[in-house]
Amino acid sequence: FGGPLGALFGAVLGHQVEKKLFGPEPASRKTSSYQRASSRNRGMVFCASASAMLAKLAKADGRVSASEIAAVERAFARLGFSKVARDYAANVFRKAKDDNHTIYEYATEFAAVVESVEVRELFYELLWDLACADGPVSRIELAILARIPRALRISSGWYELFARQRLQGESSSSSRSRGGFAAPKD
Repeated sequence: FGGPLGALFGAVLGHQVEKKLFGPEPASRKTSSYQRASSRNRGMVFCASASAMLAKLAKADGRVSASEIAAVERAFARLGFSKVARDYAANVFRKAKDDNHTIYEYATEFAAVVESVEVRELFYELLWDLACADGPVSRIELAILARIPRALRISSGWYELFARQRLQGESSSSSRSRGGFAAPKD
């Protein structure tokens, strides 16, 4: 891997961890080794880039609070990470929060492997959950949340929707947050 994830993979991922995270390679004869590797790599990029984005947003205001750590753990659960994947993601989180790459670089890589717009939108909602976890959303966090939809390849209307909802106190429950709203249009 090149780009910002290359350094993270080198720092935290070995062959055995990869097997535990993503299981053994499928034995199907119909699947080529290239397809198996590509699928596994996409899963690794998803896990690492999601963790790195959460790290960058949590650290945006200068420190990572206990309530932000709890929000990150909830995000890992909503993303369906197994125990092993959560351990890996936590390690990536620790390393990424202080690396030299931007949240936008990680978001671009995330969007490149996540074809589902709905999953990218869900992840954006998780970023809002994190930003709101430790009290008022900082100006730095708001600037990131306003700019990141472009890198995630989602409608910029999501920013307006969540800003209105979260900052005006309509409903801070992420489990109900999207239920009453139509997807924004660009």
